Amino acid sequence: MPPDVIVRQLLHVEQNKIHAGYDVTERLTDGGNMMRAWVEYLRLQRPSQGLSS
Repeated sequence: MPPDVIVRQLLHVEQNKIHAGYDVTERLTDGGNMMRAWVEYLRLQRPSQGLSS
């Protein structure tokens, strides 16, 4: 993930009010992508227990 995407997700608040109005869709898209990557990372870290996910 690009560092600016991670920081934007962690801050949760856009300081510039004008940008905030346009930023919602981009933040949701980036956030969804970041969460999918995190889930996949965690899935790969989990020891195999013979169960399908």
